[in-house]
Amino acid sequence: DAAGFPRGVFNLVHGNGLVAGAALASHPLVDMVSFTGSNRAGAAVSKAAADTVKKVALELGGKGPNLIFDDVDDLARTVRSGVAEMMLNSGQSCNAPSRMLVQRSVYTPALRIATAAVNETKVGSPDVAGSHIGPLVNAAQFDRVQRLIRSGIEQGATLLAGGQGKPAGHEVGYYVRPTLFADVDNRRHSVAREEIFGPVLCVIPFDDEGDAIDIANDTVYGLTSYVQTSDARRARRLARRLTAGMVEINCAPHAAGAPFGGVKSSGLGREGGEWGLAEFLEVKAVSGWPSSGDETDGQADDPARKPSKPLFPYGPLSSVRDPTHAASAASAAAAAAAAAAAAAADAAAAAAAAANHAGVGAVTPHDAQPDAAPPRPVAAGEPKGRKAATLAPQARPGGRLPGESWHQAYDSLLDEPDVVKPGEKGKPAKKLFPYGPLSSVREP
Repeated sequence: DAAGFPRGVFNLVHGNGLVAGAALASHPLVDMVSFTGSNRAGAAVSKAAADTVKKVALELGGKGPNLIFDDVDDLARTVRSGVAEMMLNSGQSCNAPSRMLVQRSVYTPALRIATAAVNETKVGSPDVAGSHIGPLVNAAQFDRVQRLIRSGIEQGATLLAGGQGKPAGHEVGYYVRPTLFADVDNRRHSVAREEIFGPVLCVIPFDDEGDAIDIANDTVYGLTSYVQTSDARRARRLARRLTAGMVEINCAPHAAGAPFGGVKSSGLGREGGEWGLAEFLEVKAVSGWPSSGDETDGQADDPARKPSKPLFPYGPLSSVRDPTHAASAASAAAAAAAAAAAAAADAAAAAAAAANHAGVGAVTPHDAQPDAAPPRPVAAGEPKGRKAATLAPQARPGGRLPGESWHQAYDSLLDEPDVVKPGEKGKPAKKLFPYGPLSSVREP
């Protein structure tokens, strides 16, 4: 009310999921449901919404891998950061890095550091200020965490810190001892397979990059993956190959407005920024919209009613525009002339590049196309300096190899030392899809 929202725009309905949640998800007048919670509840919401064929966005669980390579600048700081991130919210975070994958060459010292960090984690009352963690949300969650800790011990994982029971001095309440398991088998141990949602960290050794990717992706979840390495090429390779909705490299925080969400059993759709708003919209395609006439009901002559050009110029909503906002004939002519000039310049540049790289094949995002498409001219009204993207024909010697898909060729292209710098001629562009629904796909 204080913000001036009309009555009925925001409604707060109290109740539990089995009653209030089920009623909302199945009601024919509800067009979309956005749900955050457990995988079991998320599946129930989807089933309840299916009969009325409504949109569903789900932000569910995770079993985030934190890949630590032996080339990190500061092993102690990296491991301690991973422990602290895991213990945040008493481990009750869907994006918690609950599986710490450590390269075998630094596995032993990493275990010593992690053990010390977990043992130093303090437990205390949430109503007292301080750098400590609190209890779990309820008795059911406490019992679940205790069961999984017990299973880790019984299945043969090495318990280095914590364990079953409550921490000393906190016998009342759902407090859990900060717990650390080592020598965890990602396929055999339940503590590596199930989302624990408590202060329990598993440490898993790996041999090389390929082994790390296999272990990290061997899960039903796909929310957040973490990468710790000083090798920029490796970080880029891993960011592409990890099956996750989000990847955080070298403790870089999730940016404000960036899309938040996962793949596989971690959910559907995205929250945050333009992508989060797009979840609540539908796309409408209109062909043959009149450029003038009575369809505006006089609104086009009212400056106060004229919409801005694009509502979201570069994200998933970039094509959302009010058709009544038409540029003048002069503006349209100027834009067309600028586009033609840009296209001519691009054609000249492409011809020069082809002359300098005779016989060199093309890497394209379409297997049926022999050459990459020319860059899209910058449209009128877009910020200066923003350039469209394309994969240059001379980028990869020999083009695609026999039997190689375009994305495999592009992966190889990015691994070559002379073509990874963005923005240079003949190199991969910053954005593969600069203006469409894939506009956030960028080469880091």
